[in-house]
Amino acid sequence: MPDIADEHIRKAMERGDFENLNSAGKRLPLDLSRLVPEEDRLANKIMADNEVLPPWIAERQDLEQALDRARQGWQRACRRWKQAQERLQRMRYDEHRVRQQWAAEDDLKAAESAFQDQIRAINRQILNYNLKVPTANLTLDALDAVREMGKLR
Repeated sequence: MPDIADEHIRKAMERGDFENLNSAGKRLPLDLSRLVPEEDRLANKIMADNEVLPPWIAERQDLEQALDRARQGWQRACRRWKQAQERLQRMRYDEHRVRQQWAAEDDLKAAESAFQDQIRAINRQILNYNLKVPTANLTLDALDAVREMGKLR
């Protein structure tokens, strides 16, 4: 079926049917109001005219910022751990080095625990957010902390 449509479009282009259109080079006026329930249209227009975001959009932005902060914190902890490992490689093996190694491991474990706590909190926010969005295609999937850590390490 798509081949038939493509063929018709190609023939129309060859005939020049798309040249000198009234709207050439202009944005098409998209009337999305037909997609919005009638009872919400006035509220949406007022919000758009006053540059106010619907609460669920603002909440999504907050979620994305919280996730960015959590990811950045985990990445900083991983960099600190790698730097500690590089320093430890240059040290001779003694009691001081062992204590430094333990400290680096403890720091990474604490960062891992903090990241997992942050992801749990974000997942709770995602659940609440998903209840507020107007359509199912706007929902967010819950995050897997272990998978996130693996991607960022």
